[in-house]
Amino acid sequence: ESDTPIVLAMDEVDRLLQTPFHSDFFALVRSWHNSAAYDDRWDKLNIVMVISTEPYLLIADLNQSPFNVGLNLYLKDFNEAQVHDLNRRHGSPVRDSDFPQFMELLSGHPYLTRKALYTLVTERLTWADLMRIAATDQGPFGDHLRRYHWLLRDEPDLSKALKQITRHERCEDEKAFFRLLRAGLVKGSGEVCKCRCDLYRMYFEGKL
Repeated sequence: ESDTPIVLAMDEVDRLLQTPFHSDFFALVRSWHNSAAYDDRWDKLNIVMVISTEPYLLIADLNQSPFNVGLNLYLKDFNEAQVHDLNRRHGSPVRDSDFPQFMELLSGHPYLTRKALYTLVTERLTWADLMRIAATDQGPFGDHLRRYHWLLRDEPDLSKALKQITRHERCEDEKAFFRLLRAGLVKGSGEVCKCRCDLYRMYFEGKL
């Protein structure tokens, strides 16, 4: 009934994944988007959702997903220059001699890179200390890694595909690879693919 456009903005939408009704909610949002095709009134509604890419692990039916329609803006991994700048802004806790290993471990993953630098500074850890605990459940990335692991436990096809990637850098299941790719766990193509960063490879090699 509004005469002016309406913007519905939702932050941290991934928190809904912990609810039993998340699939119904996301299907509802998708239906609102689709309604604009045959009812001009729905053109007034603009929906903005801020979310990680993890829904691709849970929403197997892409026709029910609101995350593959509209305009998608993805945060790309930081390049070396950006990681160097971020390291400097944290007081350079990663020395130049350790920087190549730092990049190999996290590959510029925005969240993991920021988390690592913050942990090095606040916990006063050395790079060797961080490397020793990085791929463990007790390390600074434990919550992040466990959340992925729990999601994968309920998806045997995805677990099988990721296991194949961590060990052989290839994936025979194209659909599973696509979902892992959009979930931010892997990179590459179906023929030559690997984990998005060495941290994921190290962790899931011991879990799958």
